[in-house]
This record gives sequence, C-alpha cells and structure tokens, in this order.
Amino acid sequence: KKVHIFRAEELLGSDNGTRYCAFIVIKIDGLRTPMRTELSRESTSPSWHEELQLPIFLPLLSNKLQIEIWISQNSTTSSRQELYATTFISITNVFKKWYGPKWINFYGTTNKDLHTSQLVIRAMNSAKIPASTYLGRF
Repeated sequence: KKVHIFRAEELLGSDNGTRYCAFIVIKIDGLRTPMRTELSRESTSPSWHEELQLPIFLPLLSNKLQIEIWISQNSTTSSRQELYATTFISITNVFKKWYGPKWINFYGTTNKDLHTSQLVIRAMNSAKIPASTYLGRF
C-alpha cells in the first residue's frame, strides 16, 4: 500500500521562532525496518512530498501504524535527533478508498514543561501514556 506524506505544520517551535529539520517514521508490527522520509529543511512547517510503499501482508499481526515525527536542530547527520511525537492510525482505514488526504494531529508535551520529568516527557511523546498538548499535525 502506498502512503503519501506531504507536510507537517504548526510544530511547537513555531511559537518562539525555532525551526526544525524533521522526518517521519512509520512502523508496522512485524516489519523489521521502519519506513521513513528524508530529512526536511529547517522549517516550522516541513514538507516532504514523498510516497512510501508499505509492505503490508494479510493477515495483519496488528491493525495499527505507528507514526513518529523526529526533529533535529540542523540538517547534518551528526546532529542530535529526538522523538518529537507519536500517533497511531488504523491500517484498515488506510485500505479504504475514501481515506484520502487528511491531517493527523500529534500530541505530547514539551521539554519546556518544568513540572514534568524527562521520563514522563519521553513516555508522552512516544504515546506510551496519554498526552494533551497539541504539538502540530502532518
């Protein structure tokens, strides 16, 4: 199944003018190597306009795609990359013909939240525990 990744917008850094390089990672249960986009240019609204071919076979081991957005302060490969946010969508919905282009929101928390431990921040941004801070959409 082909999935088109167009762009993201409203990344939280846009509040203070921070511009990120970003890439999207798609993980499927049973797939050893995740699919990913190229690293975008520095922007608060990165764009990729890429098509990823997802190797989905029936029967499915799981009905969900895990989608992560990773950020970096610059485009060098040696730059520190960190998980920005994670969300899940149903594989069944991706197979439906009416499931066309749509925005998918990311929720998590920011490192600026001084009352939250780094462990909790990582758990929220990886969707292991619920989070309510809107971090942008793709």
